[in-house]
Amino acid sequence: MDGRFRFRPRPGGANAGPGEEGQLLLPIVPNRAGQGARILGEITRAGINLLAYSGFPAGGGRSQLDLVVEDVGPLRRVAAGTGGG
Repeated sequence: MDGRFRFRPRPGGANAGPGEEGQLLLPIVPNRAGQGARILGEITRAGINLLAYSGFPAGGGRSQLDLVVEDVGPLRRVAAGTGGG
């Protein structure tokens, strides 16, 4: 991703589904057409195992994405622009 969003990790992880544990990250991104597709594309290209996601407007021209991943490290590297896969 281009490093222009911030993560708000949720303490203690989150349940991604029956029997799956993941870590929930809440990046805030610009509320513009195509942002979700762009970010999900970068996650896919990096080979990150995304357990669940959701996105919605957060107000003020921003949107929040809820991303549940097994391992936060690769997603943070992609967000920082240092690659992930």
